[in-house]
Amino acid sequence: MSILKTINESQELPIQLEDIKLFLKVDYEDENEVIIRAFKTAIKQCEMMIGQTIIEKTYLYSTYKINKNEIQLLYGPVKNIESIKILNKNYKEIQLNDKDYFFDNMNDKIIFKNNLDFYRIDITYSAIKTDINDDLKQAILIHTAKIFEDRLGYSQIPQSVINIYKNYKITRL
Repeated sequence: MSILKTINESQELPIQLEDIKLFLKVDYEDENEVIIRAFKTAIKQCEMMIGQTIIEKTYLYSTYKINKNEIQLLYGPVKNIESIKILNKNYKEIQLNDKDYFFDNMNDKIIFKNNLDFYRIDITYSAIKTDINDDLKQAILIHTAKIFEDRLGYSQIPQSVINIYKNYKITRL
């Protein structure tokens, strides 16, 4: 079993509020908070579909089992491994340092240099996709517009947006 928890999220948006409002053709301040919530909802759904982090976040990934002495981190690209702690079978916490593992930044994978005997591993890391292409930004804006338009009910992701998101999906092997 594994658990991924967001422990911190940046307030910096990849598209400025004024640009979002311009796209939505909204020129008043009254709905700024609603617009930001719709935008963040679109971002979260985009992140789930593509498996990448758009707004910088710090995650805590906890797992009780690993395969082949390696862990594939979810929601990259990983910016920084902040800490790796092992809770051993005697429930003693051990902090690993970067000499204990290799980080494959092409695949967001941690490969441990020694066989680990543990009860649980906790990895704290930050991630952000820094190169957001214009078509992905456009898809997020269209998605935001749909959520904003349907704010009183459920809003399906438009098929055109799904098609763009599919182009950015990271397949983990």
